[in-house]
Amino acid sequence: MPALLSDEQVAERLTAGQPLSPPGVPAHGPVAAPSSRYFEPSIEAVHSYSQYLTSEGSFQTGFRPIDLCMPGGLDRGDMLLLIGKTHSGKSTAAYCMVAHNLRRNPDWRAVIFSPDEPRELCIAKLFSIGFGRDSADTEKAIREGDQLLIDEFQSAARGMLDRVLICDQSLTFSQMLSAMTEAKEYWGAPADGVVMDYLELLPGDAADNTAVAHKAQSAKRFAKVADVPLVLLHQIGRGAAPRGKPAGISGGRFGGESEAVAVLEVYRPKDREDLSVAEKERVEDVVRISLVKNKRPPFRLIDVEMILDPRSGRIVEPDVFDMQHRDWQDEF
Repeated sequence: MPALLSDEQVAERLTAGQPLSPPGVPAHGPVAAPSSRYFEPSIEAVHSYSQYLTSEGSFQTGFRPIDLCMPGGLDRGDMLLLIGKTHSGKSTAAYCMVAHNLRRNPDWRAVIFSPDEPRELCIAKLFSIGFGRDSADTEKAIREGDQLLIDEFQSAARGMLDRVLICDQSLTFSQMLSAMTEAKEYWGAPADGVVMDYLELLPGDAADNTAVAHKAQSAKRFAKVADVPLVLLHQIGRGAAPRGKPAGISGGRFGGESEAVAVLEVYRPKDREDLSVAEKERVEDVVRISLVKNKRPPFRLIDVEMILDPRSGRIVEPDVFDMQHRDWQDEF
């Protein structure tokens, strides 16, 4: 048994600020708090979950049937994978999501990384979708010097559209994080949503499944580090399913779909090869959106019919669209 300290030894140690434990006995006292590199107290998760469920800044899709299946929307750090074949309407759907959130919340901000399209085209699409303007008429009016329309466009750019920043350069993920810092400095607040259009154009190796999966994993890490909801577009291959028909979860099965909290597929029935010319005309403006993966309560999946307004580019529910002289009841 270690010898007890004498009164003199106690006094000396108190003066020197040394521990009072006898020789050979470890000192007792406050234990340093462990680092939180990997873990946080469960109460932190409860606070985060409560904030997710009550926050107005969450990322909603704007497609009501889909949002009813995941009413909390996307939380910060979540990734939604938006898949579809070429010219299926992926980018249009993503812009509709952005426009919906801009209208829903006057403090909501978004960053779009679009190496696929120039920023001028992106902002023109957002203007048409966000304000319900006929895109062809807008282009014609600007070419002809319609000052009223030009003033409206510029006013939108200084107002609602000033809450969107678009980068059409091909950036690395590290550069994208720097761009997010730049966006925060511009607004004085962090972005509430990010769109990357699209996965295959992000910097990296050849677009085989392994490389594409690695890009998706990097995109998920980006969302976590940037602390932002991310919508990542992915162009599925021709062999995933016949055109005009859903590929389902297999359309995103390249090793990276597991990174997403939800997977949405966009497809156009008019692209089906087994439809007659008359049938194709009747579904010309139909867009189907399928929620094929959902890790958010109530965990429901759904496939819904929407209508693409050919004038503005908005994707809306059939009962919102002008149904005159159209019969949408037939199933193909």
